[in-house]
Amino acid sequence: MTTVAARKIDLDRRPVRVAMRPEPDCLEMDDELVYALHHMSVGEYRHIPVVDAQRQPLAVVSMQAIMGLHCRVLPTGDSQPSPFASS
Repeated sequence: MTTVAARKIDLDRRPVRVAMRPEPDCLEMDDELVYALHHMSVGEYRHIPVVDAQRQPLAVVSMQAIMGLHCRVLPTGDSQPSPFASS
């Protein structure tokens, strides 16, 4: 997002490739979520594509989705639900 936000770009007239990385980091379906978090942390982005063996896109994983999953699954240490878990 900073690629677009940091510059004045007429989004109505520019192709998507202006704001996208030409060869983004990608994960495969069997990769663990920790690798997604690592790539997003090191690369300073919030989403990472998931591709098949031919590098065809299958899905996009977001930092928000991973953290939401962890908040719902991991115990909080008491009987109260996590304040970060979405209902």
